[in-house]
Formats: sequence, C-alpha cells, structure tokens
Amino acid sequence: MLSLVLPPLMGGVIGYITNDIAIRMLFRPHKAKYIFGVHVPFTPGIIPKEKGRIAKAMGDAISQNLMNKDVLERTLLSDELIQKMKSSIDQFCQKQCQLLSLPKAHLARSEK
Repeated sequence: MLSLVLPPLMGGVIGYITNDIAIRMLFRPHKAKYIFGVHVPFTPGIIPKEKGRIAKAMGDAISQNLMNKDVLERTLLSDELIQKMKSSIDQFCQKQCQLLSLPKAHLARSEK
C-alpha cells in the first residue's frame, strides 16, 4: 500500500516546492541584491525587472485590439449612450432643483 501512495505524494511535495521557488524567482525580490558589492543572480525578479517593457506591451495590445479609435467612436457616439447621458443629466438637474427648491421651469434643457 505504501508503495502505491508514496511516489505520487513525493512527486506532489517536490512539485509544490519547485513551483514555489519558481514563482518567488519571478516576482521577488523587487530590487537588485548585492553581497560584498557583487550582484546576486536573479535579482531583481524577472517581473519587477521587466515591468516597464511588460506594461508597454500590454498597453499596446489593449490600444490596438480592445480600445482602438473605431471602437471608442462607435461606443461613445452611439444613440443609446447619448440618450443615457441626456437622461442622467436631466435627472441630476431635477434633483438639484429639488434640493434648491426651484420650480422645474428654471431648467433650461435643449432638445435635439
């Protein structure tokens, strides 16, 4: 029985330890470490070391694929969004007039 359980258990423990070390090497430390003026290898971690390049690559991917000019124009200039904005502005103005106890005739709203 022990010969059936022990190998997978040992494999799991070894895998956990190696994965933990790999993740720590990716994200830690955040700054380079030196011992007697000699740079310690793998410091800083890969992610902190390359965060500027990673951020630029992610920004480029988002701007090209998710939020390009066509998508923004189509979304921001849609009739549905314009109607929602008009409705929200109208509700806001009505609430402000109620707070100030002004009659609704003071609202100057232009319809297009």
